[in-house]
Amino acid sequence: MLGKNKDLYDQAQAAHGRNDFEYAVACYEQLISRGFTSAKVYRALSASAYRSGMYLLSKRAAHEALAQNPERHQARFQLGLSQLMLGDWNQGWDNYRAVEAFAPPREDVPAHLRWQGERLDEQTLIIFDEQGYGDTIMFGRLAERIQRELAPNIVWQMRQALRPLWAQNRHLGDVVTASKITDFRWTRTSDLPYLLNLQPEEAEFYEPYLHITQATVATNPLPTPERLDPAIKKVGIVWNGSDGERGIVTPRSVPFDAFRPILDLAEECGIHFFHLQNRSSSELLTEHGYEAHVTELHESLGSFLDTAAYMMQLDLIITVDTAQAHLAAALGCPVWMLLPRFADARWGPPSRYSPWYPDLPIYRQTVYQDWTAPIDDIVADLREW
Repeated sequence: MLGKNKDLYDQAQAAHGRNDFEYAVACYEQLISRGFTSAKVYRALSASAYRSGMYLLSKRAAHEALAQNPERHQARFQLGLSQLMLGDWNQGWDNYRAVEAFAPPREDVPAHLRWQGERLDEQTLIIFDEQGYGDTIMFGRLAERIQRELAPNIVWQMRQALRPLWAQNRHLGDVVTASKITDFRWTRTSDLPYLLNLQPEEAEFYEPYLHITQATVATNPLPTPERLDPAIKKVGIVWNGSDGERGIVTPRSVPFDAFRPILDLAEECGIHFFHLQNRSSSELLTEHGYEAHVTELHESLGSFLDTAAYMMQLDLIITVDTAQAHLAAALGCPVWMLLPRFADARWGPPSRYSPWYPDLPIYRQTVYQDWTAPIDDIVADLREW
């Protein structure tokens, strides 16, 4: 029981809630120095330390929490995040799989048929598309290696928005109704890096792995304004993550006012922008006078195949950490990504590039929730582009 030290614990919780992570760490360490060493305190310390960039401390605190309660899935997931940030992919991917504890359990397939990485010569491997769309696109590249080395018959059980795109990429497996398959093993997308013992230097990272037909591109011409100068550069833009599209402010989304310096370059740099989000921002764009320089595409984005067809016709895509970033990079399209200071651990520690997409430059915050520096860098690079 925290007793009279509950006030200090509440201070730590409040500090984490207002993004003052270093003060939260100090409070939790003070609690531990007073003998309050519960799994709850250590797990909270791990989360705040991770957000402070103190990955070794986060790792140690998560270990302490798990030593007291090995079934604490949040602590195991936090440990995995810290290990990935420290470059320990061997242990990190194993612990990262605890993410499945935050999703509804699979009741449509028997637990004893879950794939453990063994070779499957006759049985079909069903991969369940879970987590975000970007996760599936990011991990989807691994299916080609699995087919080549371990399981030649792969079937994806995936959401409709991805199905048309995957149907043109059969080297990653088929897309059919899994309920019709009787002899199978199954796995989740979040299992794949661990089961393959994935390492950052492996070849899966160095070539575009999603492809679409020229016929698909031809039947989805980019809707350009009349009398648009052929010399104009065509740049796709995404400033909100999926939560931002629902009106929720999240760290990975760039507020519109912070993104405006990029749009202000339209005339100076000869750019026409194409808004690649599936939610209209026409009122916002008109209010600030950008309607002549930005074409909305949301009405034409029925699936990721539609988005891919438009991306193939653009000169550049500038996006936040969302599925569009993964899609553009997987297609081999030129793309620049804006990343918050405390990003998903799979992007690794602060660096200009990530092993996942070596040709994708990253513009990362240096100050939490302050986009000034990365936006300024993009503006400078667009002027030189």
